[in-house]
Amino acid sequence: MKKLLLLAMTLLTTTALFAQPNINASATIVSALTVDGQSNLAYGQILATASPQSIVVATTDANAGRFLVSGSNSATVNLNFSALPATLTGPAAATMAISYSGRYNTENAAGGSTFTPTEGSGPSAVTLDATTGQLYVYLGGTLTVGASQATGVYSATITLGATYN
Repeated sequence: MKKLLLLAMTLLTTTALFAQPNINASATIVSALTVDGQSNLAYGQILATASPQSIVVATTDANAGRFLVSGSNSATVNLNFSALPATLTGPAAATMAISYSGRYNTENAAGGSTFTPTEGSGPSAVTLDATTGQLYVYLGGTLTVGASQATGVYSATITLGATYN
């Protein structure tokens, strides 16, 4: 009987001396995050004049640039313009200055949040749509056309990236 009591006390004492807490391991699998350039930022045909001009395309205009970001429903993402040129380049290396305006929302419609796009950054912690996992990013801007600007096609490449937050 003494041995049994001694054994019981040893087990109780041993149990009290060793704590064994538990933790869980978990993982969440998310959809691949994609960015699709859907519409170019288009200033159209501009008449060369003897005076400088500023041509504006608003983010709500039909010829605004548009990207579609797609991923997991309700996920938060960070946007980043890795290429956002300050000029459009044309014939014989002629250039025109460009500045940008931005807007994003979860519907392909006017409205949403505005931001000022800059190269190397963009909006952060933006939530994708709860049902579709989509986010539309619109890009407008102001193009500065010089007096007697050289005629021809001017262009630049704009690149938007996205990462999960």
